[in-house]
Amino acid sequence: MRSLALCLAAGCGRIAFDPLGGDGGHDGASVASCPAFAQFCDGFESGDVSAWSGSDVSPGGTIGATQQPVHSGNFALAATMPMQSNGAAAAVLHDFAPISTGVLAVREWINTPVPIVAYDGVLDIYDVFQHYVLAAGDSNMWVVSENSPSGGLANYYGSPTPPLDTWTCIEVDVTFSPRRFELFVDDVLAVSMTPADTAPLYRQISIGVARADIAGYRVFVDDVVQADRHIGCQ
Repeated sequence: MRSLALCLAAGCGRIAFDPLGGDGGHDGASVASCPAFAQFCDGFESGDVSAWSGSDVSPGGTIGATQQPVHSGNFALAATMPMQSNGAAAAVLHDFAPISTGVLAVREWINTPVPIVAYDGVLDIYDVFQHYVLAAGDSNMWVVSENSPSGGLANYYGSPTPPLDTWTCIEVDVTFSPRRFELFVDDVLAVSMTPADTAPLYRQISIGVARADIAGYRVFVDDVVQADRHIGCQ
């Protein structure tokens, strides 16, 4: 009972994952497990976005649970931003107490039916001053964008973005000391760099269409985990 109470107090969201675990298959036949060390989990098995603190949806955008496609279980998140202003969003938000030490890790499974181009973003981590680190794509390459008070806007490129209509595991790990940003794609390191921000204070994650280019973007997301250590795809 004590572990359950702590999980609820921390906003773990484990109710949206199978507490007994599962094999995390790609056909939705089983439900992925929430790691025991996780601080927050959501596989959208509630059929809605009630586990999240709120949303960021620009005019014309939509977010909601969908039953097709899913990575595991019966539901995933569908996020769509049609043609709109550059930088529009259709995302769910998770707030947490500001973090400035240790490791902040966020993992999600994504399925993109359209190419990730022009800094379309699928995962954004904000600090208390709305500076951010964004996992995105540009010219079919992964890119981590940092907007910080000490370095302004900087982009760091990595490996090719995934094929369309396939489930891909991505994870962003922020290490505060020594300072490091790492983007893992299917458990393979895709981007690694030293952030410009010398004193970040992160407090929110944005999942879905965290940022769309002017032509719009669409993505499906499932099995989101936040933790204080590297998570991995299992």
